[in-house]
Amino acid sequence: MNGSTRLAPFVASMLAAIVVAACGDAEPVPVVTDEGLAPVVTAEGFLAITSSAVRIAEMKPPKPAYSGLAVSQPFGTRIRRITGDPDTPIVTPSGDVIGMWTAVSRHHYVTTQAWNADGSLMHIYLGREEVSPNNLILSGGSYQPLYAYYASRRDSRWHPTDPAIRVVIAGDTLSWQNVETSLIQRTWQLPYEQNIAGGKWNVSADGRYLGIVGDNRYIYAFDMSTKRGRAGPPFDLRTDCGLPSCDPPNKWVDLRTASDALHFLVHYGPESNWRVLRADATTLAISHRVFPSSLRPAECDAGLICSPGLPADGFLPVLFGHPDFLVNTDGSMWVVGQSKYWSKKTGSAVDTVNGKSGAILGINIDAGAIKSLTDPDDEAWATHVSVRSTQRPGWVYASYNRAPLGKFMGEILAVNLNDLCVERYAHHFSATQGCYDCEVHPSPSPDGSKVAFASTWGEDQSLVQGYVLELLADPD
Repeated sequence: MNGSTRLAPFVASMLAAIVVAACGDAEPVPVVTDEGLAPVVTAEGFLAITSSAVRIAEMKPPKPAYSGLAVSQPFGTRIRRITGDPDTPIVTPSGDVIGMWTAVSRHHYVTTQAWNADGSLMHIYLGREEVSPNNLILSGGSYQPLYAYYASRRDSRWHPTDPAIRVVIAGDTLSWQNVETSLIQRTWQLPYEQNIAGGKWNVSADGRYLGIVGDNRYIYAFDMSTKRGRAGPPFDLRTDCGLPSCDPPNKWVDLRTASDALHFLVHYGPESNWRVLRADATTLAISHRVFPSSLRPAECDAGLICSPGLPADGFLPVLFGHPDFLVNTDGSMWVVGQSKYWSKKTGSAVDTVNGKSGAILGINIDAGAIKSLTDPDDEAWATHVSVRSTQRPGWVYASYNRAPLGKFMGEILAVNLNDLCVERYAHHFSATQGCYDCEVHPSPSPDGSKVAFASTWGEDQSLVQGYVLELLADPD
């Protein structure tokens, strides 16, 4: 009897007990059990618990075997394990052995899209860069290994319109590599000897632009629409830093790119000072976004921990944790992230819930306005957010720590930017304290119906494996 057959009676009983329902809050109730709160089927066909006012106790099912399923109760959602046990062979559907599974086998990061343009393929990595192969291409539906892939996990991404292509940055070269044939289809010489995109970048939705940092100092936009390519003029991240001091040279430069890849978030560290830059689509010249001074709450000068950078220089006052760019349903551009020091605090410039900021904040960078997306009352600690569900605008996917106690603890969920509706999908069962590879990093598929995540499935951090959360109530 396979995993799907064993789970069928439980899933059927769950579906029989639920109805299609709109998102809505309930009055606070005690910690629930598997019989205490039923999921609903959302308008998009996802199984979810939509009450945002309750704690849900973690009930860990047996760990699924490789390619097997588990059900996260009381949510009713299916969790499929997509990576094998360490030191066992990686076998393709044709029977070829293309490597060995490692103790860390998982998708890359929360802001990285794991699925390709049409959802037919999926990318994961094996350990770090010292194993061979260090990346795999899986089937996007069955998750069977298809191809070995060799590249830096930080500096390669799916092309957003060509499903066979990974966009790769290596040293002074930018290229398009076909994962099915391993052939390089296009290549460009970059203007600096060392080029990175910070590990958390994305190509524009039309496959044309990306942002690159050269020699850990100069950010520039690159246009891939022609065989010759075009690098825009550099923006010096040190001389035009906008902070009280950029000396000694800043070694904490990090980059996020928006869906148009012409809006950038640049991280100045070691603290999380985030600055918004943007490139002109015609000239590719980069300048900083000028925000109104009202974006910075008065409380920043009265105890609230804020960035020292000013809104007029493009700095966001929130010391965001793990932000991502979101295009809302009205076309407006937002930055969303973990609220870090602002959680449960009052900020006069923030559209709060019940007077305080929740664990996830959004900033409308078009309007220069800050909004709390969650209610801080009895809220656990959010860790990472992702808006890679580009076909589902307005939804922010997030993971929460398993401690301290509070609603959403240990969960993967999504919150709607506009009406603050919450869809709660599953517990992740990962012990993340002090272990980067153990972090959950939930990353949804473009349509939002699947979520790639990593988990230790218990307290032992020596083994981190990849899973996919399947949200559709009726997968057929």
